[in-house]
Amino acid sequence: MKNERIVECDWIRALAALLVVLYHYTSRYPTLFQSNIDFKISFTYGAAGVNIFFFLSGFLALHSLNEKTGCVNYVKRRIKRLYPEYWMSMLITTIFLLILLHELFPGWKIFLINISMLQGFCGI
Repeated sequence: MKNERIVECDWIRALAALLVVLYHYTSRYPTLFQSNIDFKISFTYGAAGVNIFFFLSGFLALHSLNEKTGCVNYVKRRIKRLYPEYWMSMLITTIFLLILLHELFPGWKIFLINISMLQGFCGI
């Protein structure tokens, strides 16, 4: 039996991502950017969206692993799905930093480590 997409989980993940965005813009923005903007509302519980998102992502990853394609094919599919988008976002962010916020660019060594998606293992 082929696993079908669970649309309800997509909606919950979208809601979780929205919660995180609201959290960052209402609760973290003034601190991160030394801004005196008063949003009149603080969405502090939006940080829970991260846990919801990763919980569902883990569930769905295991759900797709139940297919009879095997672990190696599963890992190949995940790499093909995740890395191109990640690399593109890294490239766009790097270009943005180099052009507009050069002082915030962390350096090429950290950039190369980040490209691997193994920065946590490298202490970055």
